[in-house]
Amino acid sequence: MKMLEYISAPEAAKKWGISERRVQKLCEEKRIPGVGKFSRM
Repeated sequence: MKMLEYISAPEAAKKWGISERRVQKLCEEKRIPGVGKFSRM
């Protein structure tokens, strides 16, 4: 069984050298494969 690895929007932004808001927009536009949204409960 493959274990999925998740990173947060701020982590992705730092890794990719773009803003956190840009990562959020790319997620909203479904331009990042395998994206999922999780609550901060």
